[in-house]
Amino acid sequence: MIREIEWTNHARHRLRRRRVSEAEIEAAIQFEHAYRVRNAGDGDWVVPWTSSDGRRFEVVYDHPVYGDGTRVRVVTLFRVRRSGHC
Repeated sequence: MIREIEWTNHARHRLRRRRVSEAEIEAAIQFEHAYRVRNAGDGDWVVPWTSSDGRRFEVVYDHPVYGDGTRVRVVTLFRVRRSGHC
């Protein structure tokens, strides 16, 4: 169970630039943590998330933090743009 969510300075900067709620990102991690996928780059895990206004993101985070399975550290988030034509 995740009890504490920390933020890197980079992640907070991305959050502000994209005008995304910290609470929405934290909820995404809580709800999607069981379905996380191993991340190949910085950060251990990645989860998809759709904001309340319909924008799609991926949230990259570390877990556990300092060996504590109740802690998560958000590393970054980025917008996922649709590709191809419908």
